Amino acid sequence: MAEQLSQLTQIAATTSQSGASFKNHGLPSYIYSAKHVIGASSAAFCSVLVGFPFDSLKTRMQAYDYLSMNDCIRKTYAKEGLIGFFRGCGPPLVTVAAVKSISFSIYTSTKARLSATTQWNTDTSVSALVAISTAAGTTAGVGVSVLSCPLELVKIQRQLERLVLASSAATTRSKTKSSFRVASDIIRAKGVVGLYRGISLHLLRDSVGTGIYFSSYESAKRLLTPSDKKPGPLTHLLSGAASGITSWLVIFPVDMVKTRVQKQILLETTGSESKVVDIVKTIFAREGLRGFYNGFTATLFRAVPIHSINWIVYEQVVKLIEQNR
Repeated sequence: MAEQLSQLTQIAATTSQSGASFKNHGLPSYIYSAKHVIGASSAAFCSVLVGFPFDSLKTRMQAYDYLSMNDCIRKTYAKEGLIGFFRGCGPPLVTVAAVKSISFSIYTSTKARLSATTQWNTDTSVSALVAISTAAGTTAGVGVSVLSCPLELVKIQRQLERLVLASSAATTRSKTKSSFRVASDIIRAKGVVGLYRGISLHLLRDSVGTGIYFSSYESAKRLLTPSDKKPGPLTHLLSGAASGITSWLVIFPVDMVKTRVQKQILLETTGSESKVVDIVKTIFAREGLRGFYNGFTATLFRAVPIHSINWIVYEQVVKLIEQNR
């Protein structure tokens, strides 16, 4: 019995020493170096799960003429069930995490370099903060476009494939495909360049949108935080919602046209693909300026929770890592 107690005492002492060692030394240095990647990946995973159904509704309303968001919800559920709202959700759980990690890494590193180069005091000047965060965000948007364009094209194909197969314009009535199969079919039919259909619009949307997104968040966070305090979860939540709404309000028409352009590749219309100018003219002729905001309600419903969660998770994960350095 005495021997067993002695062993337990030794185990407890070893555990205590290990805990003290961890507390003293904190997390490994590579974890701290990758804090923005870890924070962005965690945020992306959470936000995709919450926002994907709304993203699916937005894409459907942009590509097809529904009477309202409720009309889109009813028809999607009637034809495809609950799974219809999550069609194509699997790959984004991985790819969005990768894209967001790259985006945040480019943003934070570019912002730091610009601050050091310009020597602008972003701690006291809101205008300097907006200028630097906009430039850094735009750089991040350009950087991720090459990766995100093919991924988003495949996602849109998955979200719309049932609707396209049911339309008279579709030439086949095949079963729905996996994301990998969709990408393979696009490459087989149009080459790798087919995955970059709409890249110019994608680049425009991401560069402008990401610049506005980060600058809106940084400025809102600054304005909502008293000078003698640090921003808390509520500030992150409100600033995240504001940044999402502001950026989408500006870039939504571009995203609308991009979706129409990328939809065409699934229709298998050889030699009759409309140009961007023709698509813009058609939308305006049929619906006026309001037509460029079809699906915007679904985007707002998506933007508020998604970007609030995105920034809360990101900020808290980064904070946790910094506290345990």
